[in-house]
Amino acid sequence: MQHAGIDFDHSVIKTELGIVWVNRNGCFFFDGNNIKNLIDGKIKSTGTTQYNLAPSWDSFVTGSDYIVKPVLIYVPKNKQLIVQRCADNGSTNSNQTYIYDFNVGSWVYDTTLFTDSVKYTNSIIDWNNNPVFAIDNGFQTTSTLGFDDDPELDEAIDNTTEAEDIDVDQVCFLNRGDLIQFVGESEEMLVREAVVASTGGEHGYIDVIRGWNGTTASAVADTTNINFNTVLFKEISDTSSVDLIQSFVTKDIDFGDPSIVKKVYKIYVTYKNLKNTTQTNLIQFAVDGNTTFAQTSVSTPQGSGSYALTGVFAASKTNWDIAIFTFSSPLPCQSLALKLLTANSALWINDISFEYRVLPAKKVS
Repeated sequence: MQHAGIDFDHSVIKTELGIVWVNRNGCFFFDGNNIKNLIDGKIKSTGTTQYNLAPSWDSFVTGSDYIVKPVLIYVPKNKQLIVQRCADNGSTNSNQTYIYDFNVGSWVYDTTLFTDSVKYTNSIIDWNNNPVFAIDNGFQTTSTLGFDDDPELDEAIDNTTEAEDIDVDQVCFLNRGDLIQFVGESEEMLVREAVVASTGGEHGYIDVIRGWNGTTASAVADTTNINFNTVLFKEISDTSSVDLIQSFVTKDIDFGDPSIVKKVYKIYVTYKNLKNTTQTNLIQFAVDGNTTFAQTSVSTPQGSGSYALTGVFAASKTNWDIAIFTFSSPLPCQSLALKLLTANSALWINDISFEYRVLPAKKVS
């Protein structure tokens, strides 16, 4: 299949539904019989997307310097596919993700699951059927080791390695492959060997590969402490993102006849609100094809004055409930679009319906 290959090892993943892989041209799904591009009709391939709420696919998957390293993560419990832009931070905005839900065939754009400028591994599935991955957490003071520069045990190996004398009890903290760093220094050291010395029984040494800028290693005082490079393990579950910046925009709804004016009275939204705080006046609107959304002071060519839309999503609604949003006065319009944009929310929207009346005697002006 032309133009459907991958550039990066972890841009392909197995699911119980089939094989999925990603490249600059799309997200491809093979169910055993057919290959389908899951972005067709869902995500714009190139250019700028409408309302600029999310990037086009090419802008998303192609990082800075044209680095194409998207990583796929599959969530078996929810049958969701997560496309992470660039796990090794080789791109700007590497925290961006697109999430595909096989249950409903829809995409969501997200920037909250991952953190920009942080390096991630590929994922595995843990005992609880959740994806788990590791994060480079940098150098932390988890345990400190004091170097004792004993000339009898301190031995220069070559220009890029050095053996340092260290107490036996502290050698036990180290293993081959650990990355350590002198406190107060940017220089990093890779442990090649950590052993107890055969003489004396009180001391040990570590053989390290030292890295530094310039031609000579940094000079540090005796008994200078070192820090460990640490790794965090995290999982993706239903509660991974509890404080979200959520947004969506509906299409421009003309209620089946764009030539006639309608009066819209109320909007009914079936929802869940997983947070314990009430979410107030989150829905903005625009009329007659306008792309500027607002919650108050919206004017319309089909009437005089300005209009506002008010309503609340009640707190702690774990079962489906209905929120009623009401206009300050019946809104005359040719068409109507809605936008939800909020920070620190955890809303589920199931459906939206309108209470309106057609004015057959009044044509659009």
